[in-house]
Amino acid sequence: MKYTINHTQLIRFIDVYLSKTEYILLGGEYNGELVLLQKGTDDSHDFIYTYEDEKLYVETNIVNAISNIFTISVDDTLNYIGKWFANKYKVNVFETINWY
Repeated sequence: MKYTINHTQLIRFIDVYLSKTEYILLGGEYNGELVLLQKGTDDSHDFIYTYEDEKLYVETNIVNAISNIFTISVDDTLNYIGKWFANKYKVNVFETINWY
């Protein structure tokens, strides 16, 4: 079956998908970056935000999961993730990068 959702619904689904995951927040403006890692994992990061250049690096598994679930391009996925992160953590995101 094929389903169609509008842009507003897509943004809401992505927000819910990302917000339901519990992250441990490391760093801060004083340290020059925010590092988020999923609670209960051994990963060293899921997201890294650098205050100096306002870049957000996103683990490729997260990007691919959202892109595949919602059948949207990687570029659009990065854009949506960047907006979610900026809104949630009250920072400016100049560029969102798919980080391997």
